[in-house]
Amino acid sequence: AQALAKICHGQAVITTGTDVEHTLAFDVFAKKNQLRIENIAVLKYISAAMIEKAPAGLWCPWPADGLFPSNVQIQGNKNCASRDGGSETPGDMPWVFIGHDYDVPEALKTMDRVLYLRPKNLYVGVGCKRGTAFEAMEAAFSDFLRASQVNVQDVAGLCTIELKKDEPAIVSLAKKYCLELKIIDHEQTRASEPAGAVQVSEFVRSVTQVGSVCEACALAAAQNAEKDPAQAPDLSMQKARKIRGKTIYPGMTFALAEAPVFFQGLKEET
Repeated sequence: AQALAKICHGQAVITTGTDVEHTLAFDVFAKKNQLRIENIAVLKYISAAMIEKAPAGLWCPWPADGLFPSNVQIQGNKNCASRDGGSETPGDMPWVFIGHDYDVPEALKTMDRVLYLRPKNLYVGVGCKRGTAFEAMEAAFSDFLRASQVNVQDVAGLCTIELKKDEPAIVSLAKKYCLELKIIDHEQTRASEPAGAVQVSEFVRSVTQVGSVCEACALAAAQNAEKDPAQAPDLSMQKARKIRGKTIYPGMTFALAEAPVFFQGLKEET
């Protein structure tokens, strides 16, 4: 609107409250940081708090301090300093939750004015017997996500070892749900074994040459997720997290890992 006003020698009439007050708009923040807004109807409560400089809460497990106005109380990460935004109790003010349902604090579950922002940072590792039927794998995959409290829209990739890169059921599953199929080489897969981060099976090693398939692949993919160095200068401090370990279904296994998230602040457009 402002650019067109300059061209037309007119006056831009800006009616969006957060723009008028030059304050943070969480929908813009979400778009810039590739966060899916799950319940956009709640956005109006957060925007009103931003406009009025009223207290609002932010729960986030990743470093986010310095990106938000002083009225936003940040919780959820030990690297984020909690800020006192006012005298209101947590239940009286609107909240923004960045993350997935398995991390939602009990206190937020009972609140109505919570805006949920979902990062696409989850990786599902999969292993299976040769010739596993696609229908069986899809049913197990759906059950695994449901039990893990995860939406398939927030899964960034399906991961497996080189031996399974052409397995029809795995390839079809990735294709149907528009998931990037990430093939993890043996070196990367074995890297997590000495640290005890994954369950190791010598039987699995005798068949696949690696001690872990689903867990090791999910963790490797999450740790190697593409990051912008300018956006994430402290890469060494943020590690992938195993959310759900090896889960066995008939003829197949799944595991879930989460990549760290690094946020971009909002700059004023010129």
